[in-house]
Amino acid sequence: MDQTDPVAAAQHQLRDDLELVRRYGQGEAADHFGGCYWDNELPVTIVALFTAEVDRHQSVLRSRVRQPARLAVRAAPRTWRQVQADNEASPPCC
Repeated sequence: MDQTDPVAAAQHQLRDDLELVRRYGQGEAADHFGGCYWDNELPVTIVALFTAEVDRHQSVLRSRVRQPARLAVRAAPRTWRQVQADNEASPPCC
């Protein structure tokens, strides 16, 4: 990790929280989980996406992560599994 890169440093600090969000989404909330990603605008945050019960998932996750102020939970139109299935069903483009 580059200590002089503030984005890399922030991601390093949040990596355990990102993994917790991913495990929760793919396990306990798989029917609603739309994925998660870094928002690299400083301050770096973790964005978690859910198709339903967004407030409940936000409450659960904020009680579990180490840095709840750096977590944004948002609505998504499709689950991660739906996106994966669509991608697998699509023919190669080129």
